[in-house]
Amino acid sequence: MSSVVDRTGAVVVNARVILRRRGHKNVIGQVRTNTRGEFSFENLERHRFELTIEADGFRRKKVRFDPKSPGPVLLPPVRLEIVGIVFDNPPG
Repeated sequence: MSSVVDRTGAVVVNARVILRRRGHKNVIGQVRTNTRGEFSFENLERHRFELTIEADGFRRKKVRFDPKSPGPVLLPPVRLEIVGIVFDNPPG
């Protein structure tokens, strides 16, 4: 289990989390974060994985991890960065 947060530590609800084996394009699983910003994938085997996390208003982030044993995998919170706003003609 893990969670998705912004730079202030506030949870990111409904972020899309995509799981792939590292080096492969096929999606193994896909979930959305809950109201507490949490997500999990069940029954992961011992492989090298990559998560892609996407949420409106944030930069896409990739996280790699290698479960050491079968069972639950605990990851630290994934911190997303807000996408910057660029003005063609800055106000003022």
